Amino acid sequence: MSMRLLNTELRRYFSRRVMVGGLLAGLFIVLGVNIFQLARSSTSPDLNDALTVGVPQKCLVRMSGPTPIYSGACVDGLANGPFEGQVEEHIDHGGRSFGVGVNNGAELKPALIERAQDRRLHISATFSKALKIIGAPMVFLSILLASSFLAADFGTSIGTQLMFEPRRRLTYLTKTLAVMIGAALITLALAVFAFALQYIGSATRGITTGMDGHWFGLRLADTGRIMLAAAIAAPLGLAVAALTKRTVAAVGMFFGMYIVLGVLGGTSWGRPIAKYLPINSLTALAVNEFGPNTNWFGIRTMLGALMVASIIALALTALTSAWFERREMR
Repeated sequence: MSMRLLNTELRRYFSRRVMVGGLLAGLFIVLGVNIFQLARSSTSPDLNDALTVGVPQKCLVRMSGPTPIYSGACVDGLANGPFEGQVEEHIDHGGRSFGVGVNNGAELKPALIERAQDRRLHISATFSKALKIIGAPMVFLSILLASSFLAADFGTSIGTQLMFEPRRRLTYLTKTLAVMIGAALITLALAVFAFALQYIGSATRGITTGMDGHWFGLRLADTGRIMLAAAIAAPLGLAVAALTKRTVAAVGMFFGMYIVLGVLGGTSWGRPIAKYLPINSLTALAVNEFGPNTNWFGIRTMLGALMVASIIALALTALTSAWFERREMR
């Protein structure tokens, strides 16, 4: 494979007008995640509804009208305190009841439990969550950009380059490698942008401690895993667009796979099929969710997700390149 040809395809990949829209979409996704985390960055306490009985006055923080507000740290220790009776839990509107004497027939009274919450933006804890949230959108973004790379060429003079027999398969494989590299680089750039926003937010309204060598190693691994998922997704989008000559077909097909995945996953006979849908393994890889208790069916390890997605991508690429080599372009 000629490096000159690859360089040409990469320049074409990044010079398209759709790239501007794709990058803006990626930037807005990353920005939206960070704005949401920054908006929640505070140390204000949470108030939870509860039913209480026999709570001592020392636990009272203040009154909110007729409703007492008790300290969560204080009432949590009542089970081990010098009070008689067994402490039981009662659920009412999602709250818990605390106190003593519940078994003695005492009346439960509504209250609020105040718990200290530190939701400040803490880059060593929140950056991994941000990467997890943007993982799946990066997979779809790579599919969109890859599918538009070739589908837009049909009907133009550029598409005639695939008509030459000696170079047709080579050209398609070079385009495949170009979209894989392009998807990985875009994902890396957006991850760096997310890190910059996280650091600025943590420095101004949060905490920046905890970023040691081990932490950087884990976050580099997270970024590399998402880059890998995006790179594997790109040739899938390229192949479907090449076979259908429509960008919307590739995007619609992979978006529709999520709906099919939910339907198949809800049945005993459908789960084995859902395991081999590429969007299942790609999303599991992008969001780092493996094992029997996740939303991704049959994907128990990262290696398993990587193998399923890679085999499908390689098979579809081989099929499409062979199809291009033999098909008359019109």
